Amino acid sequence: LIDDGSSTHPFSMDTWEDAIQVNNGLRLYVDSSTEETEMMIYLTNAFNACKYMETNVPIGMNQQDVLDMETGINDWVDYGLNEPRLN
Repeated sequence: LIDDGSSTHPFSMDTWEDAIQVNNGLRLYVDSSTEETEMMIYLTNAFNACKYMETNVPIGMNQQDVLDMETGINDWVDYGLNEPRLN
């Protein structure tokens, strides 16, 4: 179980951005598990949607917003799941 950010558990969901493996709750609980495959499918689809939005930016957003979302997705992929960054 990965608790939400209000948890005092040392590996809460808030630690997914931590590049240090032993501090990263996502990597600790999901990396190399059966759930990792499902999560990678979701993250890849989200990243691909962002790539599409780079040239079709939704109203109320700008291109930097889209690039920031891509970076966030790649942080999950890299730090949390120990997979190569998407491009």
